[in-house]
Amino acid sequence: MKKSNMKSLVHVEDLTIEAEPAIDKHIEFIKNQMLWEYSQQLAVDRLRRRQERIAEARAAVAEYKARRPEEGGEEQVGCT
Repeated sequence: MKKSNMKSLVHVEDLTIEAEPAIDKHIEFIKNQMLWEYSQQLAVDRLRRRQERIAEARAAVAEYKARRPEEGGEEQVGCT
């Protein structure tokens, strides 16, 4: 191998060693960003499910109010 090639390889190796902490920091940043995005998606999913349950409860209340007798009357269930 030529001296210039050896010198280039040593220089690249030195740069790699110097860059390792920055690379590790960047990898850690990406992992944290992915975790944050995942937690945000979980929060969105929980909120969506909660809104669906609220909508179902409101629909059930509206259905109950529509079926119940007028104020003052008694609801008759079963036999008459």
